[in-house]
Amino acid sequence: NASMLLMAIPDSPDNKGIVTGKFFEYLAAERPVLAIGPVGGDVDIMLQKCKAGRLFAYDEKEKIKRYILQIFEQIQDGSFRSETTGTEKYTRRNLTEELIKNI
Repeated sequence: NASMLLMAIPDSPDNKGIVTGKFFEYLAAERPVLAIGPVGGDVDIMLQKCKAGRLFAYDEKEKIKRYILQIFEQIQDGSFRSETTGTEKYTRRNLTEELIKNI
C-alpha cells in the first residue's frame, strides 16, 4: 500500500552493479521508486528505461526532497499516473528464459 518505494544501495566500491531481488519486486509493484545510490549504475539505468522512478546520488538531499514532495503532491491532488513501462522483461520468468538462451 506504499505510495513510494525506497531502495538504498550501499556506498561501497563496485556498487554500480548491485541490483537486489527486492528491486525487481519494486518494478512489479508499479509504484515510484526512490533509489539512492551510484548514478549511472545498473539500477539507475533500469529505472530510466522503465520510467519507474529516480535514482539520486548520496549527497543530493535537496533533489530527493523535491522528488518526494512532487510525488506526494501528485498523489494528494489525484494527478499521479504511473508511467512505468517495459518492466515485464525483468520478471523472473523472462530473466530465466534469457539466462537459458545464453547457456
